[in-house]
Amino acid sequence: MKEFQFYLSTAVDFGCGKIKNLRNYIKQYNAKNVIVVTDKNLQEIGLLEPIIEELQKCDVLYKIFNKVEPNPEIHIIDEGAAFAKKESSNMIIAVGGGSSIDTGKGISIMAVNEGSVYDYLDGRGENKKEIKNQPIPLIAIPTTSGTGSEVSMYSVITDENTRIKDSLTSVLIYPKVAIVDPEMTIKLPPRVTAHTGLDVLGHALEAYTSSIQNPLTNVWALEAIKLVFENLPEAVSKNTIQSRENMAFASVMAGSAMSHCGATIPHGLGCPLSGHCNLPHGLTVGILQIPMIEYNKEVLKDKFLDVVKYVNPTIEISENMAADKLIEMIKDLFVKISVEETLDKKLIDEETIKAMVKDAAIHGCTGLNIVPLNNENIQGIYNKVIQ
Repeated sequence: MKEFQFYLSTAVDFGCGKIKNLRNYIKQYNAKNVIVVTDKNLQEIGLLEPIIEELQKCDVLYKIFNKVEPNPEIHIIDEGAAFAKKESSNMIIAVGGGSSIDTGKGISIMAVNEGSVYDYLDGRGENKKEIKNQPIPLIAIPTTSGTGSEVSMYSVITDENTRIKDSLTSVLIYPKVAIVDPEMTIKLPPRVTAHTGLDVLGHALEAYTSSIQNPLTNVWALEAIKLVFENLPEAVSKNTIQSRENMAFASVMAGSAMSHCGATIPHGLGCPLSGHCNLPHGLTVGILQIPMIEYNKEVLKDKFLDVVKYVNPTIEISENMAADKLIEMIKDLFVKISVEETLDKKLIDEETIKAMVKDAAIHGCTGLNIVPLNNENIQGIYNKVIQ
């Protein structure tokens, strides 16, 4: 068996109604002054109400930082950190999708460390600063299923000047607690449910086929893939609590797998695509799954066969046909969740595509693909999804 290391410092509190346990963690960490990090839309539709109720029961001071935007930018993290410092916050509660949780992670670090979050990003290379001070305790409450940020050691942050999506990476930014309450995802619109669900599929399938995959996370990745195929269409069309529970469970497993084994082509190319074109992250990752399978078709036959058989245990299929079958399954999933396989070329100019190719070539996930890519390969893959 392949050797591996596994680390997850986040306590996962999973289940419907678990939001009521928030008060226990506030007491556990002796929080007195809390910053709730979220976006205005979630606040307007009332998703913060159960969190506010629990905070009021705990008799703690709290303020809301609701400036989170999709693909959070450096200046938002820095502004949030300044806000947390001003309020002398000793706990961050991040409520929302990956953007809110990633913003909360950045704020928890920068509220107690010097400079800008830009100084600590992986893209700074040798100039990257070391995180010297322990972050403010962070509780993650995801409202999507989703990014898996609630169980990862990454915070994805966009440089607003270059549009490069960079990462703040450290075991220190694992949330102390992830309260994964599927009831918090019920109000999620169908389109967002579809896009974030494709991100779950991407985390799982890419972690399973990564060059640094491991035996433990492979178990979680396979189960997450199966749960997505079985439950995402129902979550999008019928919004049942069972499908929401299963997607939330899949998100936790896939997010943890990705945190340990990384991702491949879809994230390596999807991050520049979403960053430069301001598109939903899950959408870009989702539409790049088929090109990833096609590109790795000859060297990952056994892996693709494992996936197909795990999702369809009674299927009789040869190893040589497994990749095509998996592509067929994903195409069928797109139809069921009303997602197009490609983007309109008219919306993306040639200069933007050139910049995307350049950024994708140096993205860490691109380097974890089992078959190496050069700029020509990357351009060819973009051409398949931008038509």
